[in-house]
Amino acid sequence: MLWILLAWGSINIQAQNLRPSSVHKRKARPSISKNQPKKSFHKKTSHLKPKRKVMALARPTYPNKMTKEGLEKADSLFKTGQHIKAFPLYLDYKDTPLMKASSLKNLAICFKETGDFLNAQRYFKRAYSYDSDPESATELGKIHLSGISSIPKNALLAKDYFEMAYRMGNLEAGFQLGRLYWFGTNQIETNLPRALDILTDVGQKGNFEAQWMLANLYTKGSPVTPKNLSEAKKWYRLYNQSISSKNLTLVNN
Repeated sequence: MLWILLAWGSINIQAQNLRPSSVHKRKARPSISKNQPKKSFHKKTSHLKPKRKVMALARPTYPNKMTKEGLEKADSLFKTGQHIKAFPLYLDYKDTPLMKASSLKNLAICFKETGDFLNAQRYFKRAYSYDSDPESATELGKIHLSGISSIPKNALLAKDYFEMAYRMGNLEAGFQLGRLYWFGTNQIETNLPRALDILTDVGQKGNFEAQWMLANLYTKGSPVTPKNLSEAKKWYRLYNQSISSKNLTLVNN
């Protein structure tokens, strides 16, 4: 019996020597601090920018009197020659985006008729800037050529406005430009050939002022328009036709 117990103890000792140590089998785990953030297993989204909220553009609102119909009424009154009635209506709209080039020009004309040339200049400029309105450019040229009110006289600036309007087909601007070249100023030298070309062009297209001026030039004679009564009669005849047509248009309106 004693022999059996000794043999069993020897077997257990050998088995323990053959078993690998648990210290070498397991790798040491790093200690996790309480303050260390836990690793997230979700998909990283830090590179994605937050979506911007699309803000609706606020549209300007106007009182009841600031409707489009009110401005159309002002335009209608102006068109029929009732400038006095149209003027206060335009004043209600003068600084609103509802005012387009034609309405701005009409308002400027109303200011001009009341003798307020500073505001006339202001709204003629706005009309011209809005849509390159040739009539507004012509009016600005006339204002700067005359030097009305506190607006300084500037023939060069006037010429520029006349040139722009004339290129856009405005006949009155052409007459003013031709007249400017004919008589000259202290800033602009006379240019009779250029003046005659412009006056003849707009006169043939129906400008009665140029027709009258040409008729007189050919009646009296000049360095570039030798005295020619037949030519003078032609321009007088065209002038009378233009005046008759203009008067007829005014009556019909």
